[in-house]
Amino acid sequence: IFPYSEEQIREPALTRIPPHWGKLWSLDFGIDHPFAATLLLWDKDNNVIHVHYCYRAKGLLPINHAAALKQVGANVPVVWPHDGGQRREDRGETTTLAKQYKSHGLLMMPTHATFPDGGYSTEAGILLMDEYMSQGRFRVADHLTEWWDEFHLYHRKDGMIVKLNDDLMSATRIGVMARRFARPVPLGSDRFKRRSGLVAADVDFDLF
Repeated sequence: IFPYSEEQIREPALTRIPPHWGKLWSLDFGIDHPFAATLLLWDKDNNVIHVHYCYRAKGLLPINHAAALKQVGANVPVVWPHDGGQRREDRGETTTLAKQYKSHGLLMMPTHATFPDGGYSTEAGILLMDEYMSQGRFRVADHLTEWWDEFHLYHRKDGMIVKLNDDLMSATRIGVMARRFARPVPLGSDRFKRRSGLVAADVDFDLF
């Protein structure tokens, strides 16, 4: 799907991250396939997106996924796809996937990821990723082998995206689409306390 070689987009793992860069988790829930998450860094000044970390797991629970992500970036806002808003039964109560992950300490955005105009087309997201790659504004750490494996397998058949082994690709697309929600927060497992009165009730981050 993306006609670029590894050399065009790969970079050594970043050892120093400027504190003003935005950070963003993006998820693909994996209802009937592996759960996946990517940690994106957005150098807004130069409009460059870096895929800094990725996580993919099958057969685990939301509490396990949340714990793994919080070890890396407990303060990082989390964007998620529209299927996370579907209502489902959990221990006899009706909830959503997004609320389950929020209950385990992830800083979930209040609504699913969209473009600024409210759309969330997969094809539009792929086109946006392609634009960033073609302009040299999309970089991926060279040690993220699972991400690179999916990148090489990502393809179409009869014009349609083959939805197989594309979990990290989907998570990345969602993050690129919603990059405006990236925030310059510290990485690591320690949660810092936000000053009260800066955001609306029950919302972890300002939305603008």
